Amino acid sequence: MSLKIKNYLYILLACSLVFACARKGTPSGGPIDLDAPILLKAVPDTLQTNVPTDIKNVELTFDEFIILKDFNQNFLVSPPIEPNPIVTPQGSPSKEITINFNSELEPETTYSLNFGQSIQDNNEGNKLPYFSYVFSTGNHIDSLEMTGKIDYPLLKIEPENLIAALYKVDSSYTDSLIYKNKPFYVAKADSANIFKLRNLKAGDYRLVAFNDDVPNLRFDPKSENFAFYPEIVQPGSNEAYNLTLFQPQIPFRFVEAQQLEQGKLAFYFEGNPKELSINAISHNIKSQRIIHRPYSDTLTYFFNPTATGDTLTERRPRLKFTWTHGGITDTIPAILYDNQKETPLKLYTRSINYVPGKKYQIEANYPLDTVDKNYIRVRQDTLDIDFDVNRLQHNRFELDFPLEFDSNYQITLYPQAVRDIMQRTNDSINLNLNIKGEREFGNLVLNIQNKPASPTWLKLYNSNGNELYAIYSNQTSYEFKYLVPGTYTFKLLVDENSNERYDTGDYILNIQPEKVYEYPGTVVVKAFWDVEETWILDTDEVSNDLTESEEDSEDVSEHLPEEMIIEKPVLNDPD
Repeated sequence: MSLKIKNYLYILLACSLVFACARKGTPSGGPIDLDAPILLKAVPDTLQTNVPTDIKNVELTFDEFIILKDFNQNFLVSPPIEPNPIVTPQGSPSKEITINFNSELEPETTYSLNFGQSIQDNNEGNKLPYFSYVFSTGNHIDSLEMTGKIDYPLLKIEPENLIAALYKVDSSYTDSLIYKNKPFYVAKADSANIFKLRNLKAGDYRLVAFNDDVPNLRFDPKSENFAFYPEIVQPGSNEAYNLTLFQPQIPFRFVEAQQLEQGKLAFYFEGNPKELSINAISHNIKSQRIIHRPYSDTLTYFFNPTATGDTLTERRPRLKFTWTHGGITDTIPAILYDNQKETPLKLYTRSINYVPGKKYQIEANYPLDTVDKNYIRVRQDTLDIDFDVNRLQHNRFELDFPLEFDSNYQITLYPQAVRDIMQRTNDSINLNLNIKGEREFGNLVLNIQNKPASPTWLKLYNSNGNELYAIYSNQTSYEFKYLVPGTYTFKLLVDENSNERYDTGDYILNIQPEKVYEYPGTVVVKAFWDVEETWILDTDEVSNDLTESEEDSEDVSEHLPEEMIIEKPVLNDPD
């Protein structure tokens, strides 16, 4: 065999070995790593005492490469350190974490550096849950604890970044400290809203909680909700502290004003004013209609720009107003008004679960001056039926005629049926209303035991969290007829001072928010079924009229102001 052929064979053999080694396959490997990272070393050591107050950094070493995930949402130092320590590395894997301090620490203080669930191994993502590193600048580790839960029964959206905090009560303490200083101890609530404050020093404290949406470990009343325990607390007891978040009352203040549509202005305030007035001072504005619900932060001002004569002829006039509240009057910055903006009159039907006993409601995008029954026609199938027109709020009215199951209705609004404050009338409108059969609905009766003596609002919610009914009364039994099949729940708000308004808390006055009870579960309503439920409240305040019949008990809803909605109709199906 020639040397050339031998070299060729050697090359083929080498290539086949290379490709054989490079052939893809599934490596056998070992079992998947399910273990969380382990702390091997800490400098200073964990639970170290007499740590110098001028310490510059802490080093933590783990048994594998770790990464800090969602670090800013998890990391918390208690007591807080100003400025915040710098933790490295973030965003890259490492076996070591370094915490750098940029200021001297307090003497005789136990510090807890809480990493939450931010530490996880780099490969499998196994978390080291609720890891804390603790040391003391004194000669012992403070070991007292305090635990509790934060509730938020009236918040529509589940709050994030819930913080429980302690402020030390000493000679320098004032109630205003919560608005100015960071707390002495802090802890984050877990996913069940339970908090545990650890490594506490004995003493007197005020216990508060807030959702730290502005991540500065301070309570910001304009954007955050608040809770507090009404008495001074001392760590070390076995008591579990329950706190209820509420939206704090803030001082009255004008915010801004703007044009929304043609002849429609909005004035925004803070402080939930009960009464408020607006007056034009730059133009002779006529036919104004002012809508402000008590305790609302928004006032809507309607007017007819064509009824102002020659005083509103500019294309973009500057409208000037004053507001008056609590005996004080002030000027509002001029509103640049677009006099060429045009908004047509629109009519809407309310999305309600119409059943016998309900009234057909229609609303407009502007306040209405007149509703003329002579230009409205209601038919059941092909027969005309009689009806009445009831004016409700400024822009809403209802047609009162008997509704029957398994029936179809046609409502026609001919031109000039309604006229708004701009003196515009509607175009011809045809509306259809179909009432389902009785077998497609269910009925629900709720009986409440141990009901407080004060009046209450009973609120019914569907499975989407939409409020369907809000009934203000002294009743102990409630009947909801013709509900759409679905899942429902309740809340009971206690009007403890009987002022016909739910009152939140006040930290400075040490007033807790009025009590709210949440129904412990849900009620399933099925088609053509009657359901009766009994709700036993856990309270020591028992109503004195539990033995009265529903007919004998006084329904205080009759005494509410006209603007307050006593019973909300169903807005949409529960599911």
